[in-house]
Amino acid sequence: MTAFVLAHEYAHIDLGHRRPRAGITGDALQRLLQGWELDADCSAAVRLSRERPAALHAAISLFRAMGSDRVDLEHPVGTARATRLIACGLTQNGDQSPSGRGPRSTAVETAFK
Repeated sequence: MTAFVLAHEYAHIDLGHRRPRAGITGDALQRLLQGWELDADCSAAVRLSRERPAALHAAISLFRAMGSDRVDLEHPVGTARATRLIACGLTQNGDQSPSGRGPRSTAVETAFK
């Protein structure tokens, strides 16, 4: 799980996520932050699908087990995070298949079906 957490936090930095200081509050802020969490999850999944597939699988298992629970209001529920990790882990570098039929599968795909 450590590999996932590190990849996720590095993704926040790479994606330029900085907590807004003013202007966005309440539900709008919650939606923004949850979106950023899912984006960081996706970036981490792409990286881990290449470098540490077992770590990606462990993160998916954890979030599936969380179900409708969440860490806090800034983070999506576990099932949403697991779904995003699976979807993003199926692509490699976000590339699409040459035929244009969608994401190109990797070895990670079979582990999550």
